[in-house]
Amino acid sequence: MSDRVDVALRRPAVSVLLAAYRAGATIGRAVRSVLAQSRSDWELLVVSDDGTDYRPSLPPDPRIRFLDSGGVARGPSVARNAALRVARGEWITVLDADDWWHAAKLERLLELARHDGIAFDNILRWDDAHDAPRGPLLPDSPPDPRRVDFWDIAAVNHPLFPLIHRDWVRPFDPAVDFAEDVLFNLGALARAGGAAWLCPEPLHVYRVRADSLSHRPDAGRRAEAAYRRILTRLAEGESLGFPPAFRDAAHTVFEAKRAANRSFLASGAAEFTAFSLPLARPTGAPPRRGA
Repeated sequence: MSDRVDVALRRPAVSVLLAAYRAGATIGRAVRSVLAQSRSDWELLVVSDDGTDYRPSLPPDPRIRFLDSGGVARGPSVARNAALRVARGEWITVLDADDWWHAAKLERLLELARHDGIAFDNILRWDDAHDAPRGPLLPDSPPDPRRVDFWDIAAVNHPLFPLIHRDWVRPFDPAVDFAEDVLFNLGALARAGGAAWLCPEPLHVYRVRADSLSHRPDAGRRAEAAYRRILTRLAEGESLGFPPAFRDAAHTVFEAKRAANRSFLASGAAEFTAFSLPLARPTGAPPRRGA
């Protein structure tokens, strides 16, 4: 029996959730970056949200499992939740079908995540139009891993892709069709106690595409609608996955994100470039666990 088959039969350490919608041109590179990981104890859950059978276009590997979202264009939250329902890994992470990883992503984040149950890495933004890097999201990050807290992560106004222990994972909210990853990540971080380690090396390559949901001309309007719904639900007493000690903080964060998005809309700019929010850690904010 090959090593790959043997690993596939055991419980994987990590479950990777990959939602695929019209992803034929990009999913191959994403999947190959998982196959190239320095750790082999993972499973990759590919969820088709467009009715496509992606098996013929991808390398065969027993650690890759294929699912469907139960429809077409049901959205990344529904697709990722389909993967979560069958995920076997102790750790959960997300890979978008148009992104890819450095080979050390899982190994580096597993080392860090064992401290707090969650770990983040830096992001390398990739210009799809020119097929060239734009540079890391956090260009001035110190060279060594550092401890961060809820407010540090909340101030990053860009998708992040942490590794999370499944004890802190809850389903994605299917009623939120923009910033669903922010709700997922910040909720997990709050449930884990509000502290995590950040790897300064950009281990995740984030492809910036003009036709992606977050870069289309209507993205700002969709963001405004999503932030309004999130804030309304928080004001009406819904937890949205945040423990009581973090619910006021969550409201503050999404107010700041909404304000930044409104400034973007008012500016008439073609692309959102405010990747850091002016968030000050308020007096009485929940402390870092272990601090």
